[in-house]
Amino acid sequence: MEFFQALAKLIGDFGKWLGILASPILIFVLVKNGLKIMQAEDPHDMKAAIEGIKRTGVGVGIALMASVLAGLIVKYFA
Repeated sequence: MEFFQALAKLIGDFGKWLGILASPILIFVLVKNGLKIMQAEDPHDMKAAIEGIKRTGVGVGIALMASVLAGLIVKYFA
């Protein structure tokens, strides 16, 4: 049981670091694509920037939820 407790702590710490690292990436992509939206004259460029924001948000959400779910699953075995 000690192994699962250590694994749960490792996954929890990894999730915290992932959150710390994902926040600046998300902010950078939001600013970059926000500027693209403001400067876009072509509707296709605007749609591409909006898709970039959506994809980044989904990617960060999946990464953070994966660490949370993995921690919950491991806690059931501890």
